[in-house]
Amino acid sequence: MVRLLAEGARARGSGAAGKTRIQTSLCTLDRPRAVYSGEMSAGSYTVIRVADSRTTLTAEALTHLFEPLHPDSELHRVDLSPIYGIVSSLSGRLHVESNRTAGTTFEIWLPALPRRSLADGPLSQGAVASG
Repeated sequence: MVRLLAEGARARGSGAAGKTRIQTSLCTLDRPRAVYSGEMSAGSYTVIRVADSRTTLTAEALTHLFEPLHPDSELHRVDLSPIYGIVSSLSGRLHVESNRTAGTTFEIWLPALPRRSLADGPLSQGAVASG
């Protein structure tokens, strides 16, 4: 999350007007959905949405967005490949949309863990949701 925010700040430069908004939600898909980084299976997901109204990416930039140190002058050599790697290792997916009126929105979709009560105690070390 910190990497995504830092790269976004670097890409838009100083003095740019606009807002960055972070939202989280739970979402249940009743059928598979195609997203930027592949297809998601039906199921429950935790969604982290980071929207930046200042930054707009071209279709060309979106095509290469998660390549290591993409040398696009528009992106000022951002490196979002670690985000892609982390999300993929957690069986998650990424979705990115960008347009001139709304800016750029990144969505991180991670398989939701089953709901637990605090009385159940802590998760065991290394516990992850399968998906």
